[in-house]
Amino acid sequence: AEEDLEHLVRNVRAMCRLQEEMVENEAMRNLSVAANVMYRDGMNAFIDSSKEIRFEAVNRFSGEILPLKVPALMLGEVALADNTQVVDRIQKLLGGICSVFQRVEGKGLLRITTTITRQRPLANNDHHNRERREKSYGNSVASSEPGNQGNPCRENLQG
Repeated sequence: AEEDLEHLVRNVRAMCRLQEEMVENEAMRNLSVAANVMYRDGMNAFIDSSKEIRFEAVNRFSGEILPLKVPALMLGEVALADNTQVVDRIQKLLGGICSVFQRVEGKGLLRITTTITRQRPLANNDHHNRERREKSYGNSVASSEPGNQGNPCRENLQG
C-alpha cells in the first residue's frame, strides 16, 4: 500500500510539473504577442516624468483609496494610462484579460489600463439603463500586501 501511495505521489508531481511547464509556455507566447502589438511600428515604451497622471488608486485587499500622481508611461506619443486601445487589441488576439501595470516607488504596482470592466450606477435621470460598464483601472498591489512574496510576475518585472 505504501508503494502504491509513493507511485501515486510521483505521478501527481509529474502532472503538476507538466501543467506548470504548459502554463509557463503559454504565458511566454502571450507575452511575445503582447510585445509585438505594443512595439509594432517601432514605438518604444518609456516614462515621461514631465507628464503626471492622477489616479484614485484602490488597494484591492484593504479597499483603501490612495490619491496617486505617477509619471506617464508612454508608448510612442500615447500615454497608456486609461487608454485601452493596446490592451483591447491584445485581448482580441489572445482572449482572456489584459492589463498593464506600472511600478510606483514604495507603493507596489498600479493597474493603469485594462480590459477588465466593472459596473457603475448611472445618474437617476437615465430611465432605460441604471448601470454602465467601465474599465476598471487604478487598482494597486502594494508591496506589503499578503501573498505577493515569491510571485514570479513581481520578481521578473523589468523597467
